[in-house]
Amino acid sequence: MGYHSETGTLFLGTEYDTRDTSFDENIEVPSSVVVSGILEVYFTTLYGVPSGTP
Repeated sequence: MGYHSETGTLFLGTEYDTRDTSFDENIEVPSSVVVSGILEVYFTTLYGVPSGTP
C-alpha cells in the first residue's frame, strides 16, 4: 500500500504506475498544504511503517 502525494491517492500495489486502480482512494489535500519532496510513500503490510526513501 502507498500514498502518491501529487494526486492525493492512497493505492494498493508496490508502485503508483502499476497499481490496481480499482482499489484507489483519493484523499483531498487542502490548498493551504504545500506538498514537496517525496512523491510516493509506501507502508509495510503488518505494521504500516512508512518507507524512508524518496
